[in-house]
Amino acid sequence: MKVETGNRNARVEKGIEKLIIPYKELIFIYPASGPNTYINVGNEIESQGLIRPTAEETAYLLHSTYFDSDVKDTIEFKEIKDIIKNRWLWEFTRQLWTPKGVYIYDDRKGKEKDEKHLKDKLGSKEVNHVVYSDDNTLRFVPRQFIRLGDCSPSDLAISPYIQARQSGEEGAEKLADISKIFKNNTRVFGLIVNESTQRVSALYSYWYGDRLSVDGVSFDGGSFGGALGVYN
Repeated sequence: MKVETGNRNARVEKGIEKLIIPYKELIFIYPASGPNTYINVGNEIESQGLIRPTAEETAYLLHSTYFDSDVKDTIEFKEIKDIIKNRWLWEFTRQLWTPKGVYIYDDRKGKEKDEKHLKDKLGSKEVNHVVYSDDNTLRFVPRQFIRLGDCSPSDLAISPYIQARQSGEEGAEKLADISKIFKNNTRVFGLIVNESTQRVSALYSYWYGDRLSVDGVSFDGGSFGGALGVYN
């Protein structure tokens, strides 16, 4: 007798490996997606039923990676250090650079947002001060408050641009702590533009000597980045 074959919904389920981060009840799923482009890594994370990690959440992950003695020497956290050392760690926080400053917004869904949408969401016509949206998913920093180039840990912690990128003072302080791991001061990358320009965010340490690079001007085209999805 012939046995009918085809898709009958058989499956193998294996346990997922969770990295529990003791800040804001964050759970990341190991291993990392990538190496691939920003968009492809984000899509892979979403296809696994996970959430793209923001710059703030990535800082919390790295803080445990470098400082939590119970886990920092495990293979999982060593591999996160390896991404920082040899590739890019994508942060799903997009940046729209404009002549007046930068809009920084969390990119949970992998969708670019135009300047009109961002202005309307902020509900503020003023562009001469730092503005956060009510839900904290969108921030605007005027040009005069953005410090680029080499920054000490203390500079990072109080920088309005870094605070906005990290969704607040606590995230900026975590990033400042991480920067102390490296020999040289952190290098912060941004743009001075004559017209609005969309970019994505990444962290890495393998260029420009032994230093943390905080990059807000990355293109999606780089195919060597990675990220860990956040468990919802």
